[in-house]
Amino acid sequence: MEAEETHQPTQTRIHEDRRRLQFPQDCTKTPAELYTWFAALMKQNPELEPLFKEGRNRPYITAKSDVPAYNKLIKEGYNGIVLVPVTEHKNSSRDFHSSQMLRLWGSP
Repeated sequence: MEAEETHQPTQTRIHEDRRRLQFPQDCTKTPAELYTWFAALMKQNPELEPLFKEGRNRPYITAKSDVPAYNKLIKEGYNGIVLVPVTEHKNSSRDFHSSQMLRLWGSP
């Protein structure tokens, strides 16, 4: 009798190598124009797997940074817009877990 093969599902990367990109401060496009720009970007560069998001003050996109189109997007731009990478601080106050907060302020 053969030993049973155990198949473990391949783990998918939950946190892909994605980066947040903002539109430049001097971008004068309307939200409708940005949606049109984004749709064209998705169609021409599907490997980026871009997502359009609405921030508090202005929209931004997230995209995979491990593809050649990413570097082109932040250096040369796409259809006249050069996106700006956002450096996010890992320990911002909104990223704290409750157990970390207890350690900071001491438990009751």
